[in-house]
Amino acid sequence: MLYELRTSILNEFAIVDLSSIKEKYYEKYYNYFIEGFNDRRFLEHKKLVFTAQQGYNSNNIVKIDYLKCSSPVPIFSQRFVKTLHNKLSQDIEFIPCKVICNNIIYDFYVGRILNFIQLIDKEKSEYYELSEGEKIIDIPVYSSSVNMDFYIARDSEEKNLYAITDKMKEMLTEYNFNIILKEV
Repeated sequence: MLYELRTSILNEFAIVDLSSIKEKYYEKYYNYFIEGFNDRRFLEHKKLVFTAQQGYNSNNIVKIDYLKCSSPVPIFSQRFVKTLHNKLSQDIEFIPCKVICNNIIYDFYVGRILNFIQLIDKEKSEYYELSEGEKIIDIPVYSSSVNMDFYIARDSEEKNLYAITDKMKEMLTEYNFNIILKEV
């Protein structure tokens, strides 16, 4: 079974936005974190800083282990990384970041997913067409024939989409992480 990670804060504004990377560096950020390119030189002199929207506050942000981000990257708590860093080292690289919420700075980690697997069933998924004719996935349908020998992976073509397996779900339950899962 595959699952999407969800923040446990049930508020449409419980989202963080990347605020430290200027537009001219965003492509490098996207290529590194989403496309899987290995050029991380842009990080040498840049700190990753995210700004929390109003759905997060200083009371709830310290209690959760996963933040929803407006760019398709998972952001995890220090507790999550401290507990699972070694077990997940083949699947995800954790890069320290700061999250500003109500003018207070919190330490989190951006997850750079290392696995790229065909997760999406392209035939069953629904698409919409742009005016130029390009098709964009609208309602993804995850394949039932995925080899589940991983914890977390990105789709190899629709790289904005990622999912976790039952193996990771079991660890999240075992350590009682404050993360909601949606079966996909």
